[in-house]
Amino acid sequence: DAANGKMLYYLSENFCYPKNFEHLLYVTQILQACAIKYGVEHFRRNRGRCMGSLYWQMNDNWPVASWSSIDYYGRWKALHYFAKNFYEPVAGSLMIEGERAEAWIQNETMQPVTVTVTLSLKTLRFETIHTRKEQVVVKPFSAQMILAESYQSLMTEYNQEELVCEMTVSDENGRKHTMSEAFLPYKHIKLPDPKLKYEIIASDDKFV
Repeated sequence: DAANGKMLYYLSENFCYPKNFEHLLYVTQILQACAIKYGVEHFRRNRGRCMGSLYWQMNDNWPVASWSSIDYYGRWKALHYFAKNFYEPVAGSLMIEGERAEAWIQNETMQPVTVTVTLSLKTLRFETIHTRKEQVVVKPFSAQMILAESYQSLMTEYNQEELVCEMTVSDENGRKHTMSEAFLPYKHIKLPDPKLKYEIIASDDKFV
């Protein structure tokens, strides 16, 4: 129907097409989480014009495919894990527009907070091309752009499908949160093969 058609359309716009139904379920959950995250972070950055947001819907009373972030059995979907971060009282958000990146902090508490923000351009092999760091005090009930960078000149030496922008936020209590965004839709990103190997061994009533 129309809803499934839209879901598959936006999936194909952003991700490589899943190879089976199980992968389809996984990737559409990631798609949902990214979409809601994008909207909530936009609203929070525009504090004053928008004073809050709620997403539809949190849970389900039927075992169906839906917009809920918790399924019928009480299991968290990807969105619920994302929401734990993007709805934190003090949260960072990374906005990418073309080759420009902006690092923002949203403080929804009644106290000023001191944070250290690091904005970096990296390759997918974890090489740091450019980095900047700033320590700031963010006022209560405010949204503030901390750092902004244009990477246009640096990108002439690299392929965009091999680059990500990374933002790290550290607060006074030692908490650290890292987020990253690509400059292209995820389906175009060239992820290096990490060559992971694993072995599963049955041991009594568990697998190791």
